[in-house]
Amino acid sequence: MNRVHDYHQAPGDVAILQVLAKWRWATIQMCCMATDRSAATMYRRTRKLARAGLIRIKMQRSTAALPRVIGLTQRGKAILCDHGHDPLSINVPRADGRPGEHHLQTGILALKLARAAVREGLDVDVLPEQEIRKRLQDPCGTVIPDAIVTVDNRCGQRLSLALELDRSTMPPSRVANDKLRRGYGPLFRAGVMLNGARFAVLVGATSKRRVHSLARAIWECAEDVLCYFATSGDVTVENALAAWVTPRIDPIDGHARLVIESPIASLFNQGVQKGCSNALDSPAGAGDRNLGERASEESRTHPRNGAVTNPVIGQPQRPYQPSTRKERG
Repeated sequence: MNRVHDYHQAPGDVAILQVLAKWRWATIQMCCMATDRSAATMYRRTRKLARAGLIRIKMQRSTAALPRVIGLTQRGKAILCDHGHDPLSINVPRADGRPGEHHLQTGILALKLARAAVREGLDVDVLPEQEIRKRLQDPCGTVIPDAIVTVDNRCGQRLSLALELDRSTMPPSRVANDKLRRGYGPLFRAGVMLNGARFAVLVGATSKRRVHSLARAIWECAEDVLCYFATSGDVTVENALAAWVTPRIDPIDGHARLVIESPIASLFNQGVQKGCSNALDSPAGAGDRNLGERASEESRTHPRNGAVTNPVIGQPQRPYQPSTRKERG
């Protein structure tokens, strides 16, 4: 008997295929977070989907942290097309393709942020790198984030979080100069919007020591970029919104130190207290804009300036002290 005829579609199977269509390759953890299902259920359903030929399973023997990776097949793509999905928007990996660890770790971090934001009642839109490249009108000379997580609060404010996963393959000074200062710096100065919103850069590092090295390097040369840092392995769904640190000037001694601060809560809370009228306000119709469009004049104020956050950027001559403590008040 044909094994496809033995397959009976269960509720949520299409959602699993949608995750694979977006990310091309995904782990069981990514599918669990994207569909809000348990790991046991996900393992059971993916085995059935694999037997039906809708997905393929690859075992990552060289990476113990990512033992099972799944990808969409042409038969799974046909199922999504039958449910009204655009065939051009569905990413089917090659049968002999190999999923990259950087891509998978980026997806895990992005979906942790998305799941945490959903728990806080925020609307979330997640864009992987390949989808960002499709939406960019002019990719030449423009930095491409590893992923973008855009959140929308109840007041209509939008904030995009550009994720950059650092694997410690380059010196911190080169990361700060090439990726942050030359890449994101011009976008901040020109008021460019990502996915219809002002944005901050979230850097996931391999260790706390790497976090301090990157923060020091970016503090010294990338003065225009609003950056937050965290150790990727320490970020969970429970602390995904509060696991980040950023340089702030200590009001006592005037030194710059890393303080624990949520990139979403700190900026959105300022907007709620001010009646949603700060620099992160999204202009009318911003949700329909593509990546690369510019913000209105009132939204070009740098998020670190004014009353939104403490003034840090613009004073790189202040000494940087690599210590971490919670922000006062």
